[in-house]
Amino acid sequence: MMLYLNLLTVTLLAVVGGLLLAVNQQVRVWRKAMAQSPLLAENLATQLLAARQGLDDLRKGVTQQGPELTRMLSEGQKLRTELQYLLEKAEASAARLDLKLDKAATPALKATKAQGALIEQVAGANGHSIMPSAPSADPLEELLAGLQTPPSLMPQATGHRRGPVTQAELTLQQKISAPQSQARVSKNA
Repeated sequence: MMLYLNLLTVTLLAVVGGLLLAVNQQVRVWRKAMAQSPLLAENLATQLLAARQGLDDLRKGVTQQGPELTRMLSEGQKLRTELQYLLEKAEASAARLDLKLDKAATPALKATKAQGALIEQVAGANGHSIMPSAPSADPLEELLAGLQTPPSLMPQATGHRRGPVTQAELTLQQKISAPQSQARVSKNA
């Protein structure tokens, strides 16, 4: 049993010795930190002074620039409000213009449809079928294109005339040509 007590004592002495070494190491670290603490404290104090100086400079800058910034912000808000108002007015004007254009285009569209129906009736009476064609170009553009075309490329009128196709056209042609033929007969006589 004595052996057990001796082993227990040696073990406890080893544990206490290890703890003493650890405490000794920690004390050395604390002593080194204590030696550096005045330097660290001095650095901290200078940094705190610089921060206070920066805050004072910032406050001065804000008090100097604050009214100017406030004025600029209020002007910006006014401009934003004015632009929004102008945009709303422009949209309303555009809507009214679109409405007027639609109203103006409606009679022209009706006239175009009426002309198309009349052309179909005449073509049907003549025995021709009307093929749906591409929408006609703008007359002003056709006129400008004609003005820009050199005379050598302009289509020349041919002597070929179309004869009357319907009874109404035949009657109209006879009425027109009757005075001309009487004038020729009287000249020859």
